[in-house]
Amino acid sequence: MSKEIPTPLSLLNQIARSDGYVGELAGVKVDSLNADERVALRARAIGRGATALAVEHTTDSGYVDTEGQFYSLISTLQPFLEANKSIDQAVNDGTYARNNYLEEVGKTIDFNTALRTVIDHNFQLPRTNLQHFLESTFITSYGSKDSEYFAQLVKRHLTGMMHEVGFEQIINEIEGVTDYRTATKEEDLQGIDMIVTYNGREIPLDIKSNKDRAEAVNAARSAYRDRSTYAIWSGLRSDSFTDTFALKNGIAQQRATVVEDQFNYLIEAGYSRAA
Repeated sequence: MSKEIPTPLSLLNQIARSDGYVGELAGVKVDSLNADERVALRARAIGRGATALAVEHTTDSGYVDTEGQFYSLISTLQPFLEANKSIDQAVNDGTYARNNYLEEVGKTIDFNTALRTVIDHNFQLPRTNLQHFLESTFITSYGSKDSEYFAQLVKRHLTGMMHEVGFEQIINEIEGVTDYRTATKEEDLQGIDMIVTYNGREIPLDIKSNKDRAEAVNAARSAYRDRSTYAIWSGLRSDSFTDTFALKNGIAQQRATVVEDQFNYLIEAGYSRAA
């Protein structure tokens, strides 16, 4: 597809004129609200308007055009921010337990799902362009408060998404891989990113961009004898990619042998199930 994407201002102008946006603001005395309440109201209005416009850009067969994909993404931004603020605060306080924050994790999954849809349908889109789009849309929508934190969040999630997309390019080079799919939201809540069918076995995987992080997650799960998924390091670095989400020539083939060996180990270690 084209590397051109809709501008934040053009999309937000359409949202502001939508029935959903106007309906959310109807009857509300905005001047009586404090700053946080205004942001919350605007977030609800943008979410309602963007969601409705995304539906309008969806065909009966379920295909969502490029503009609709970006409307869906915009609708997730503020919930994504607030969810991560809550999670990060709990992590900093030492009180975070994933099972107690499934609603917040779910909002992050919604953002990642919308982001992945945009990437899959606009594969030649430079990552920097997408980062800029998200940052600009957020600032235009909600102002500069939290914008730096939001930018850091987006960069983190784009990096994770980049490694997931890169890992898919690697497994496409493995002969024994007959199928793979991204996790459902329910599976994602369990920490699964992808399920790979290899030599007649399904292997649930949690794709990591950092080797140390993958080892730490596996160590924690091993302590509870949890083999529901395995955290696997992609083996990729930022310089493994072009300026898009595509791997440079030869990288996927080079990594495929290593990953295939890991799949064989995971089957022997009990991390798989019959396909």
